Amino acid sequence: MVAVRRGGGTHAFDTINHMFLMSGVIVPGSTYWNLGFGLDKGDVAKDDEASRNMNDLGQTIAWLGAAIHQHAGSRPPAVVRE
Repeated sequence: MVAVRRGGGTHAFDTINHMFLMSGVIVPGSTYWNLGFGLDKGDVAKDDEASRNMNDLGQTIAWLGAAIHQHAGSRPPAVVRE
């Protein structure tokens, strides 16, 4: 999730995900960009679209956690490229 005052949120979100994805992290998605807009403390909490999206993201994270629970402690085999 990225909280921003104005533009640039999509770029920040994308940049954060680069590290996750190159490290083999499973990144759950949502219904839209995981962004909230605001300037002052508490403003993002008033962003209704962001709140709905975060709720959807939370449900997706919970679903993913339950789905991969049976595989706790294991990883898919690494792909070695030469």
